[in-house]
Amino acid sequence: MARAVSGPGGPAVRVQGASVVRGGRPLLDALDFEVGDGEVVALVGASGAGKSTALRLVNGLVSPDAGRVTTLGEDASRGGPALRRRIGYVAQGGGLFPHRTVGQNVAAVPELLGWPAGDIAASVDEALASAGLDPARFRERRPRQLSGGEAQRAAFARAIAARPRLLLLDEPFGALDAITRRRLQHELARLLRDGRSAVLVTHDIDEAFALADRVAVLEGGRVAQSGTREALTRAPATPLVAELVRAAVRP
Repeated sequence: MARAVSGPGGPAVRVQGASVVRGGRPLLDALDFEVGDGEVVALVGASGAGKSTALRLVNGLVSPDAGRVTTLGEDASRGGPALRRRIGYVAQGGGLFPHRTVGQNVAAVPELLGWPAGDIAASVDEALASAGLDPARFRERRPRQLSGGEAQRAAFARAIAARPRLLLLDEPFGALDAITRRRLQHELARLLRDGRSAVLVTHDIDEAFALADRVAVLEGGRVAQSGTREALTRAPATPLVAELVRAAVRP
């Protein structure tokens, strides 16, 4: 992918020396990374490396104990709901509201933004179709009526319905079969061609290399190395980076 990594409004995300400590254990340790305007960055690493915590930090759901996080030009810890409405977020497991229909789930952010009813309905159907869910079949279903993969696709639809400038994706395709996963990877790549920024958390190094402009490998709550596939392959900085690169399927 070839996209600009900066723009007139500055980076979409800037994390500077961010530390998060819970129960005396550091989840993030002076974490530094940046996502340029229109850039896609994938966070990879072993379980417990801090990937999901980093994503919640960017979304303002976790406040740093030290350091600073700027998201879409705002202090993420102070942006609150108004900031989060400008971000498309897919949490692990989807996180659909169980008391609302699929259509109502997908419509949640456009409704909060005060879109006209007709625009909301069109956006819901467009987002569901992009996620591979027939609007006529799934719009009125409840989350309990969905398979795990369908729920994950509905969560993806909800994240893109308001056409946010920034997407935060925490293992968005983890519950999907291989065919559906490839389809949504292609759909995400299409969506990202219009200049959106994104942070993608994934355990799949091939997915990271396919979708991201840069890959940041986290170890112990900090970035061990960040770069393109070529840079990480040419000069891995740690044994974990070397192991991940070796695990990648060669084209």
